[in-house]
Amino acid sequence: MARPKTYHINLTEDELKTIKSTLRKKQTSKTVKSRCQILLDLDEAHGKVLTHEQSAKSNAVCLATITNTVKLYSTKGIDGIVTL
Repeated sequence: MARPKTYHINLTEDELKTIKSTLRKKQTSKTVKSRCQILLDLDEAHGKVLTHEQSAKSNAVCLATITNTVKLYSTKGIDGIVTL
C-alpha cells in the first residue's frame, strides 16, 4: 500500500506557459529542462499524471531527483525550478 502524496503538483496556465517556453529555449541547461519535464509529468491539472517511478524512468533520473524537484517547486514555486 502506497503512502498518500505529500506534495500535489497543480500548475496554473501561466506556470505551464513558463515551463514550456523554458523547455524550448536553446540556452536552457539540462538540469532545468529535466526539472521542467518532471513537473509536466507530475502535473495533476493538465494531461496524464505519471507516478514518481514512471517519471524517473522516462526522464532517466533517480527517484531522489524527482523528490527534490517536487519539494523545490512546493517551497520556492516556479521561479525555483527555472533558475539554476
